Amino acid sequence: MYLFLPCGKLLNHKNSIISVPGRKRLFRALLCFTVFMFLWTIYRMLSSSLDVLNLFILDSLIKPSVCLFSILIVEDFKLPQFRIIGLSRNNALSSLLKGLMVTSIAWLSSFILVPFLLYGTCTLEFERNLAKIAIFSINFILISGPFEEIFFRGYIFGQIRLAFDTSRLKLLAAIFFSSALFSLSHLPIHLFVWKSGFYYTLLFITFAFIIGNLLAFIYLVTGNLFGAIVAHIEWNILSAFISIEELSTFHSYGLALVVFATVFAFTSLLLYYLSNQRIIAKL
Repeated sequence: MYLFLPCGKLLNHKNSIISVPGRKRLFRALLCFTVFMFLWTIYRMLSSSLDVLNLFILDSLIKPSVCLFSILIVEDFKLPQFRIIGLSRNNALSSLLKGLMVTSIAWLSSFILVPFLLYGTCTLEFERNLAKIAIFSINFILISGPFEEIFFRGYIFGQIRLAFDTSRLKLLAAIFFSSALFSLSHLPIHLFVWKSGFYYTLLFITFAFIIGNLLAFIYLVTGNLFGAIVAHIEWNILSAFISIEELSTFHSYGLALVVFATVFAFTSLLLYYLSNQRIIAKL
C-alpha cells in the first residue's frame, strides 16, 4: 500500500508539482494512450497470421484510424489545431532538413562505421522485392512516420509537457515519460506478429524508448514536428531496406544502435548550439 503513496502525494497534495490543470492534461494523455493500446493490441492479435505485405497494407488503414480515434475520444471529438501538435509552416523546411541530416549522420556513423571497426568490412544487402519496397515506402512516408509522431510527440508528449510545466527537469521527465509510452506501443507487434523472443524484444523496446527521447529532442530544438517526422521516416526506410551482414548478431546490432543514439543526440545538440536562432518548440 505504501508503495503508491509518493504517486498519490504527487497528484493530490496541495504542494504537488503538478497543478490541477496539469493533472487533467496528464489524465488525458494517459487515457488517450490506454485507448490506443487497447485497440492496437486487439488489432495485432487479430492480424498476427497475415503475411508481412498484407499486414502493412492493413496497417496503413488501421493505424491512422486508431491514432485519430484515441485523440478524438479524449478531446470530445474535436481535433487539436495543427499548431498545438507541433505542425506549423514556421521553420518547417529547416526542421525537415535538420532531421534528415541528423539521422543520416547517425546512421552512417553507426551502421557503416561500426562494422568496419569490428570486422574491417561492411557488406550491404539491399531489398529487391519491388512490391515490398512500394508498400513499405507508402506506409513509412504517409502513415507510420507522420501519424506516430503526431500521436506520440505532437499530442501525448505535448500534453505531458504542459502538465509538467516548463522547467528543464520537468521537461526531461515529460520526454522520458512519453518515450516510455512510445516504447510500450511496440510490444504488441513483437509479442503477437514477429514473436521476436525475450532478448530481441527487450533490445527493440529499449531502443524504441531511446529513439523516442531523441525524436522528442529534435522536435524541441528544431521548433517543428516535421524534423521528428522525417527522422522517423528515414530510420524506418533505412532499417527496412538495407541489411548489414556484419550486424546480424545480437551484440553487434545492439552496439550499432547505441552508437546511432549517441551520434544522433550529439549531432542534434551541435546543430542547436551552432544555430543562429536557437528554437525550443512552443505549445
